Amino acid sequence: MSSKSPYKGAPPKYLNDFSKALASEVRILLQEVGKLRDERRQLQQEIAELMSVKAKHSGGGEFAGYLKVRSRFLLGLLTLC
Repeated sequence: MSSKSPYKGAPPKYLNDFSKALASEVRILLQEVGKLRDERRQLQQEIAELMSVKAKHSGGGEFAGYLKVRSRFLLGLLTLC
């Protein structure tokens, strides 16, 4: 089976230059996507941590009773002033 390519030998220089430029751009975009993925993962971890703290301090959480007692104590101090 013979190939009927219009080019014989090496491809034209402009195709080679274009391929190199395109590969460079793709490499840069992949690096940016990797950075964005890492940033998203970090933000998701921070959100999870904040939600955990909120759950501990909201009604029925681990520190809910402590906050009520402390706020009453602070209000009592303010009325003394």
